[in-house]
Amino acid sequence: MAQNLQRKILLPRTLEERLKTFAGLEQETVGALFYVPLPVRHLVRLRVDGLFMLGRGHRYEVRPEDARWRIMERFLKDNPPYGYIDWHTHPSGNIDYLAGNDLAYFKREIAEDPSFLGMIVTRQKIVTVAYGQGTRDTSVVVVPNPADFAQRRAYISSKIVEAARSLGHENLPHLQATRMHRT
Repeated sequence: MAQNLQRKILLPRTLEERLKTFAGLEQETVGALFYVPLPVRHLVRLRVDGLFMLGRGHRYEVRPEDARWRIMERFLKDNPPYGYIDWHTHPSGNIDYLAGNDLAYFKREIAEDPSFLGMIVTRQKIVTVAYGQGTRDTSVVVVPNPADFAQRRAYISSKIVEAARSLGHENLPHLQATRMHRT
């Protein structure tokens, strides 16, 4: 990436709502947002086209399922314009929990890939974690669903199914996390 590059994540409203729904569940969830970079001078817009849930965990820890991680990697290999943003939820709404396991994980990922993008999602806000080399800042802009969003989302879904089948997963089950119990 070029020096002092600014990145803006263009997140369609439907996907923002879905992420915040995940953050309202009892279990933490983790996944990938697939984007296409759209560079303009010292700015790169990252147009988010789809979401793939990679795993679920308990209230303070979550890990991707190995099979789903391999499917994501195959999707990215077979669809080179796409990159991904690693997201996970904090159902408690406590963004300060970033201090422990999250920071260690993000530091490892950034050391391996300077263009790494991470995201923590709570019901109240979305926080990006991007300390990649040559980036000035990264922000999330929630946008109305573009006119062709449904087609791009369907394309990603079909390519995820193809990637799963190529790895021997004919019927990939949907992941479900537990809803928060209200008292």
